[in-house]
Amino acid sequence: KEQVPEEIEKLPYVWIRHQWPPKDEITQGAKWIIMQPWEFTQIRKDMFEIFQKADYIWAPSNFTRQSFIDSGIDFNKVQIVPNGINPELFKPYGDKFNLKTNKKLKILYCGGTIYRKGIDVLLESYINNFNSEDDICLVIKDMGGDSFYKGQTFEEQILEIQSKANS
Repeated sequence: KEQVPEEIEKLPYVWIRHQWPPKDEITQGAKWIIMQPWEFTQIRKDMFEIFQKADYIWAPSNFTRQSFIDSGIDFNKVQIVPNGINPELFKPYGDKFNLKTNKKLKILYCGGTIYRKGIDVLLESYINNFNSEDDICLVIKDMGGDSFYKGQTFEEQILEIQSKANS
């Protein structure tokens, strides 16, 4: 049996990495788990080896799990582990955020307003099917516009739509 150095013996049993881009550094003395969402039907070829080296991959959804499997990753090493929340902050009851609208139906979009996430499809669908006379509104909770999505958002297009009469 191989002797494990003392400094490695003190390391955790499981090493979970959740970062982008994923590191390809193999952990020492611990099971290596990559926790990774994926938005496409297959993983990129340049990422395959990284995911292949990991002991396990935690995917947040069935779609993501299937993307890894369809890319050639062993289905036994890809498990679904849904994203968690802090129950002290997120509760199904409590104060509601008051929107400045009396519209009965509200469509909520949360996320970066970038092309890859389909904001263009949402905006086009909305403006082609609804106007200010309809009892519906679109609420957009954007994020990342000042950081990782800087210069990629649909902020200008959203402001232009808002400025039009009857939108």
